[in-house]
Amino acid sequence: MIVGGALLRKVLFATLCLLLFIINIDIVNASSCDSADIERLKVLASNVTYNADYIGDTDMTVSTQTYNVNFIGITDELYVSNVYGGMRVDSDSQVIQLQSGTTTLEVYSRNCDDKRLKTITIELPKYNEYSLLEECDNISDDDLYVCDPWYQGKITDASFEEVINNYNLELEESNKTSLDKVYEVFKSYYYIIIPVILILIVLIIVLFIRKHNKSSLD
Repeated sequence: MIVGGALLRKVLFATLCLLLFIINIDIVNASSCDSADIERLKVLASNVTYNADYIGDTDMTVSTQTYNVNFIGITDELYVSNVYGGMRVDSDSQVIQLQSGTTTLEVYSRNCDDKRLKTITIELPKYNEYSLLEECDNISDDDLYVCDPWYQGKITDASFEEVINNYNLELEESNKTSLDKVYEVFKSYYYIIIPVILILIVLIIVLFIRKHNKSSLD
């Protein structure tokens, strides 16, 4: 019995050692990456880029700020995710949707303990929704910045209205003929122009009468 018990303990000990050895091999194989592996993966990660396509509608809703984003250069050793892990991209064919603004994503290794290899900062321009207003119809974005769909500055209702009004006044002024301009001047200063004309007429009449009377006397 003693011999049998000792043998059983040796078998159990050997089995335990074998299991620990196998588990240790799996752990090492799953997570061990030397510096050469990391550098190689960083080179791969450096080639990861992205394309962004604006997909907003023209109905002035939040969808006007949405982009389709896909990545280029993701291999079977890499994936892209945000820091919190709520978004993951495993291949170039996968498309995600992002809103305008700044989004930070990371390129990770699949095998080396999810090693972070590269940071990608995606800057997506906001869409100028004022450009969708009817006041901007038939106005080139080169003529007015407030009608440029991709203008990134700040626009308020008041500044938009002021720019549009000034543009319309300048356009109206440029379309006036010489006769229109003369009429505008007369309409603005008629209370001065009419008395001056009347005085001139009276002077001409007086001079004419004097000249006529002098001729008669001669």
